[in-house]
Amino acid sequence: MRWVTEYRRFAEECRRLAAVLTKPADKRALELMAKGWDKSADAREAKLRSSGDLIKATLEPPQPAPMKSGLYCICG
Repeated sequence: MRWVTEYRRFAEECRRLAAVLTKPADKRALELMAKGWDKSADAREAKLRSSGDLIKATLEPPQPAPMKSGLYCICG
């Protein structure tokens, strides 16, 4: 479910940014991006539900943690 949560967070961030923009084309672009993130979240969630393996969602590999030097570490 971690990815679903992240995708939903990305969608919300797009909507938040769209709300403060003044150019209609820019607003529309961010709203479309938000819909895309929601669609990805819905698809991921449906896949997890159909497989019946929600535990697997919590076992996805960790993402690299950003380091100050600009390098990435994949330590747990």
